[in-house]
Amino acid sequence: MAVKSVEIIGVEQQNLKDSILNSFRAKNLNVLQRMAGINSVFSWTDGNGDLRLMPQIKKAEVEVKSYQRKVVIEAKEREKEGVWCPNSPDGGECYWFDSEGVLFLRSSRPEGGLVRLVIGYHGQKPNFLTSFYPDGWSSPVRSVFGILEMSGMPSRTVYLTPPDREEIYVDLKGGPRLLFSTKFDPAHALPVLETLRMENKLNSLQYVDFRTENRAYYK
Repeated sequence: MAVKSVEIIGVEQQNLKDSILNSFRAKNLNVLQRMAGINSVFSWTDGNGDLRLMPQIKKAEVEVKSYQRKVVIEAKEREKEGVWCPNSPDGGECYWFDSEGVLFLRSSRPEGGLVRLVIGYHGQKPNFLTSFYPDGWSSPVRSVFGILEMSGMPSRTVYLTPPDREEIYVDLKGGPRLLFSTKFDPAHALPVLETLRMENKLNSLQYVDFRTENRAYYK
């Protein structure tokens, strides 16, 4: 039975749709599938495609509807959470990262604070399509991102320290440096920042230190 239609949902760009389709067609076929031909329903199997050449696609799953002679591929793109850049005097390559910290697309170094910029610690060299978060850092780093979003404060740069330091620094645009620990959830920082801003104190400070659980110190 020949496939009447192939529907790809979840992505809009035609070049991505073409690449996704090719990734499934490139999968190894057994003898019977090769005999049936690439356009046969029997040549398609439920499962995932080979996404190694499409790093911006997080997943793509195929469903074969044999009686309708239809193939549906549901894909999900990685969302751009920010840009990671190395802490290196000679610059180095920067990459977009997703909500899990996975580096998936090259980028120029962002300027102006409109795009979240994360600077890795000295010597950090995460591999492409892997997360730059050190072990156990995903939750606290994402919590810091959430605090910045909920407070509405534009961050200029987020700095990671070596894993044994267990600290994250954030430079606010036109404001102080924020100091966080990765040992605990920094949720207590949000009401403190909101209070300092309401009292018009925030922009006059050098730093606000949240590295002690449920405490804040500032100067």
